[in-house]
Formats: sequence, C-alpha cells, structure tokens
Amino acid sequence: DNTTMGFCLGGSKAALPIWKDYMKVALKKIGTGSFKRPPGIVEVRVNKKTGELASLNDLNSHSEIFVFGTEPGGSIQTQKDNIEDAIIEDNDFFQE
Repeated sequence: DNTTMGFCLGGSKAALPIWKDYMKVALKKIGTGSFKRPPGIVEVRVNKKTGELASLNDLNSHSEIFVFGTEPGGSIQTQKDNIEDAIIEDNDFFQE
C-alpha cells in the first residue's frame, strides 16, 4: 500500500528477519549440506595487483573461482586472435 515501514528501515533491517524466518522453514524441509562445486569450475590463487596466477608464497594473493579454461593461463586465454572461441555460453557449463 506504499506506506512507510519506518525511518531508516530497509535492506537488512527489513529483509533479514523475513529471510531468516523463511530459511528456518526451508531448512527443516530440505536440510543443510555443503555446497558442491559444479563440474568445470576451478579455484586458483591470483595476485591481487596483477590478476595473474600467484605463486604459493605470494602474500598478495587470494583465491578466485573460474570456469575451467578461463583462469589466468588457462587454455581459452592462450588461444591466438580468435575471440569467438573465448566466449563461453551458460549452456556450455550448466545442465538442466
């Protein structure tokens, strides 16, 4: 009805309690479990400044997730002058 919910009430103050109540019911029905990484997804450490693969001792690095072949140094990045081959469509990696 477009009436105010209260001063500064929005985002996490309004939505989080609703989401919390929803998830309590949902988790009772489906349970909890670990997230399983889909096939074709890899995790590599990259240098925060350069974006290139990081060495094991690189203190200025963090983990990032990539579709296999798109990670720094991956096969798609090393293909020469053929940008069409570098385009990855969702249906290449996601199954219905």
